[in-house]
Amino acid sequence: VKVAACLALHRLVVDHEGQAEAIMARMLKSFCEAISGTGSIGQHQLGLASFLLGSLAEVMGARPEVAKPLLVRQLRALTQTLLQAFKHPGENTIGAVCCAGWVWRLKLLVRMAGVVVGVPVAQLLQAALLLPLAPRFYPFHLQLIAMAKDVSVHIPVAPYLLQMLTAIDRVTQGGLAAERKPRAFDFAPLIRVAQGD
Repeated sequence: VKVAACLALHRLVVDHEGQAEAIMARMLKSFCEAISGTGSIGQHQLGLASFLLGSLAEVMGARPEVAKPLLVRQLRALTQTLLQAFKHPGENTIGAVCCAGWVWRLKLLVRMAGVVVGVPVAQLLQAALLLPLAPRFYPFHLQLIAMAKDVSVHIPVAPYLLQMLTAIDRVTQGGLAAERKPRAFDFAPLIRVAQGD
């Protein structure tokens, strides 16, 4: 049903130029609503988010001249959120950037970087990589590094990976590792026994 709906919307956008912008705007709004409001996307929501991202990219790719203003507005909104995180670094502002909604909207922009000029998207990606690197944001940074290969502009990711690896190495080699007790990886097999025997 979802695939048929996506194909129908794609056909409407191709055949009816006057309705293309309204259809894309509604799809973009639905995409943003589906991915926002949660700190992370769970296993059950991941398939839906990926499908919506692919559908939106396909429909927007049918009429890039109509999609460009919508994507530029998304680029501006993501940039404003990132600027707030740099101007007023704190738990709320950095958390707003590192949430699932921001990352998935950036994934859409990276995927549509041919429609929106690739350089602003690459600059936004590089700026997001400069956020403070706390261990709880490592998955966020790894997602950004994975996206960097899809941008038409080369982004050197080795310094960011080295920064993460040295931070992990400091924790394991430093005083924290000496204080920790090694975990026992013993296990006991559980055997099901029938009741009443």
